[in-house]
Amino acid sequence: MRILLTISFLLILITLAINLYLHIKKWKQGKGVKHKASGYYRSIGFIAAGVCLLFTADTWLWRFLITASGLFFYLCFYWLAFDGLYNKLRKYPFWQIGTIDKDEAGTDNFLRTISLTQHKILKIGLVVISFILFIVLILNEKPGLS
Repeated sequence: MRILLTISFLLILITLAINLYLHIKKWKQGKGVKHKASGYYRSIGFIAAGVCLLFTADTWLWRFLITASGLFFYLCFYWLAFDGLYNKLRKYPFWQIGTIDKDEAGTDNFLRTISLTQHKILKIGLVVISFILFIVLILNEKPGLS
């Protein structure tokens, strides 16, 4: 189980690194980022991580619970890490919201409607809550319960 959990998280980190590299490359070229297109690439890493998580439990119920909670944690972590690191790599403040353009990320549009404090609470809170849920499920997986 530990090796699969490690591999799944490494896949998310690799996906994050590749996505950051591609976005920074486009930014340096002065090109806009196509959020939908980059979402397809991101999906490959998340699907691969999810497949790893599927094999961390003995029963389908626990496989579903661990995979769903793991992917939710990875998504929350990714959102916080990508946005912050992308900003820092461009020498902007960590919590800055992206530029306004025609291919604007829906999450950026949403974040503009809330205060900076709410933005921080939302992202950090989601990471913490999803991580706790994921860990609780992993530690309480009961073989044979379906």
